Amino acid sequence: MQRMLSFRIRRWYFKLLYAAGVWLAGYLAVSLIDFGVPYGVALGINDVLTLAGIVYGARIFRGIDEPDEPARPWWQMTARRTLSRVIGYLALFAALISVLTLVGAAIGQESYIRAVEQQTVSGIIVTAVFYAIVAFL
Repeated sequence: MQRMLSFRIRRWYFKLLYAAGVWLAGYLAVSLIDFGVPYGVALGINDVLTLAGIVYGARIFRGIDEPDEPARPWWQMTARRTLSRVIGYLALFAALISVLTLVGAAIGQESYIRAVEQQTVSGIIVTAVFYAIVAFL
């Protein structure tokens, strides 16, 4: 386990490749729906894989001038505070969209009702919680 956490990625193209791999793992999890796995379960697997990929990536990614040791504090996700804030705001925005979709469906807005029917209420709640966790981190 220690060896996994001592690995570092510094170059942007390797970080992009890592992010694409995390996305692909989540995509494959959602594609399990085609094999009879319930939508909520596949979405949950996707969210767990994505969250684990984000947290692990935050541990192993390093800025160009950032030292390997000591390890970052658990709450610090990036080498620069500005980038951390941007990622947090984007995740918070995504969580708010999910919550607003549920609120819009609850008050009877037709387009929001259709969105909830396509995804399910539990799927939207899981997505909102997922993005809220990412925004917190």
